[in-house]
Amino acid sequence: MYIDHLPSVQFLVTTMDYFPEVVNKYSDSETPTPTVVVKMPIVVGENMRRVKHYANKVGGHTYRPRKLEPFDLATALRRNRQWILKMKRQGREFIDIGPDFARREAGANPSLFYNTERRQLDGYEKYSKVFIRLGKSNGGVYGIDCW
Repeated sequence: MYIDHLPSVQFLVTTMDYFPEVVNKYSDSETPTPTVVVKMPIVVGENMRRVKHYANKVGGHTYRPRKLEPFDLATALRRNRQWILKMKRQGREFIDIGPDFARREAGANPSLFYNTERRQLDGYEKYSKVFIRLGKSNGGVYGIDCW
């Protein structure tokens, strides 16, 4: 969905950012070409290794929490919720790569962070799922998970 369009968008942004004189030289009018701000989609899912891998593949962005010493679950969840809310207010698109089905099949509990994100994004118009669920502990994203 995003992969097909990202190279041209990235080229356009790069060209405008680093070579504005080239872009303006070939514009049809005498007025400078307006700057285009491209907000990359936000990728959410269970298991940040998977999330970062998918985000890198599609040019997306992920949550990067600040270090919290000592770790406090309530504070970490609050910061995550605040960041999701901020991204929603910016009108960002969200791509959900779903649960880590291998983790769940191994008997691990679902991630509190991912469940919180899913609840926050319920009903949000710019939210899309790219994973396939094949039961409670099977499924994934084609090309990312092993199936």
